[in-house]
Amino acid sequence: MIRDILTTFSVSGSEKKVRQLLIESLKDKFDQVCTDCLGNVIAKKGVSQKLLVECGMDSPGIMVVDNSDGQVWFSAFGGLKPKDLIGKKIIFENGFCSEVKYDGEKSDDAKISDLYIDADSTKISIGDFGILNHEFTEDSESYFGYGLKSRAGLLAVYQAVQDVAGDFAVLFSAQKRIGGKGIKAFLGENSFARVITVDALCEKKDGGGAGIVAKDSTAVASVNLRKALEDTAKAKKIDAKTVVSDENFFGSSFLTSGSGADWTGIGVLVEKTEDGKEKLCKKDFENSVRLLKSAIEKLSL
Repeated sequence: MIRDILTTFSVSGSEKKVRQLLIESLKDKFDQVCTDCLGNVIAKKGVSQKLLVECGMDSPGIMVVDNSDGQVWFSAFGGLKPKDLIGKKIIFENGFCSEVKYDGEKSDDAKISDLYIDADSTKISIGDFGILNHEFTEDSESYFGYGLKSRAGLLAVYQAVQDVAGDFAVLFSAQKRIGGKGIKAFLGENSFARVITVDALCEKKDGGGAGIVAKDSTAVASVNLRKALEDTAKAKKIDAKTVVSDENFFGSSFLTSGSGADWTGIGVLVEKTEDGKEKLCKKDFENSVRLLKSAIEKLSL
């Protein structure tokens, strides 16, 4: 199931396959599992659900904008830059896979509009979505692949909520990589006292472990909720460190949507390897899962 979570096609705006995977695997674990009009997956245990656990279920990707003379031109979204794409393979929802090419001399000068893929119109059409081919592998200590950063939070939440007791809700949000669309839509209609959001943390922390977010690039986290996670980690002897992150955990969305909520984040450490892939250390990952599970047990009662 870990491989399925990390590799199932789920680009922002086309999350159908991973949505179906989550619904089927969680429907017997929760009192209610449903979707909304934006494509969010919402899972609920108990009756009051004052605690919300959130993670994105989408990945950055591309969309085809032109297909002529055997070449496909595209736009990119979710933070993908030319350097992330040149020479990499893109896989489309129909399974077609091809390499991104650039004819210029200096890749540092490239723009997304300069990049293309060789493919005729029988294989790829305007409006089709594509993602980096994951090339997923693992060894005894780590998982490796492209796109792990966008899936690490999803995997951690999926693992943590399987059998945990409590009264809480989980939001597997759609289109998080393009402005937190699913978060804002859901919290425009629903309110929670506390929110724990889970996503990848790419800042190197000495010794690894899980990250407890005191501030992201958009907002300061709730001091009380953050300290609750710190106390939980200490009591359970979980390797975790408080971090001030330059990354976007969408903290401002939890403060300004609905009636607002206390929030903090759990960061799953993902590192870049020399070949450009991403590395998810199993030990760091397990610390993040243990912290989230313990926090749910403490805060959802």
